[in-house]
Order: sequence, then structure tokens, then C-alpha cells
Amino acid sequence: MTHPPAPLEALVEREPFTPDLATAVELGQRFEAFLAEAGLAGTALRDVVADFRGAYPIPSPADPASGAAHDPALARFLRVCGRSSRPRR
Repeated sequence: MTHPPAPLEALVEREPFTPDLATAVELGQRFEAFLAEAGLAGTALRDVVADFRGAYPIPSPADPASGAAHDPALARFLRVCGRSSRPRR
């Protein structure tokens, strides 16, 4: 068995990370789950999630700026994830 030239953590952390829309949606969904796990419920949870989704919207597939008109896979993704949060602009 050969050993890597450096600890695995050092190798992994050197890899570039470029978040995309799918990553942003996943993080937004995780954020919403954390709120519920932390005990936020009912109207308070709905209000915080609505505020967060309003501040970080996912583009509509109908929005020309989304690029979905030229990318069928993106259009499907946006239709599926349209009600999720997105924690970046």
C-alpha cells in the first residue's frame, strides 16, 4: 500500500471549490432543516423561511436572465427547486 505524499486533509483542502446553484439550493434546504431542528416551528419558522427565500430567491425558469431558455436541464432544475432557499446572491 502506498501512502499519499501529504495528509488527506491537506490534499482535499487544496482542491478548488466553486459553488454553483445546486450547491446553493442544497445549503438553503439544509439551513431550513437546521431551523426546524433548533426548535423553530409554526408561524415563526414560516416567517423566517419566507424572509430568507425572499432575500435569496431562486430564479424562475421563465426569467430570461436565468439561462433556462437555452438549457433544458437548468429549466427542469429550476422548476423542481423553485420553492427552496438559496443562501447567496
